Amino acid sequence: MLESFPPGVDTPNEKLVNEAFELLVGRIPDPGELAALSNELDAGVPPIAVIQQIQQLPGYIGTLVNRAFREWLHRDADPFGLAFWAAGWRRRRSRIRCWRPA
Repeated sequence: MLESFPPGVDTPNEKLVNEAFELLVGRIPDPGELAALSNELDAGVPPIAVIQQIQQLPGYIGTLVNRAFREWLHRDADPFGLAFWAAGWRRRRSRIRCWRPA
């Protein structure tokens, strides 16, 4: 299967950033995002660190909630459902981030 990437997405690191954006945020990165994150990978930043940066973008949680709605309810989230579940996910993530093993 041949994969098609937008024009200007040529290197393996650019392809990784593009794929991660589509998967996690539901869109392709703008040229600045693509350049910044692929340059970080080129400089030796671990891919997991770049993915964690993408997960901090505002569209990430909304994409998760909508995917869950489509999977289980076979529809997009309504505005109330999106707000409710996104807020719950944000609270959960902040608790996880604050936890430190002893």
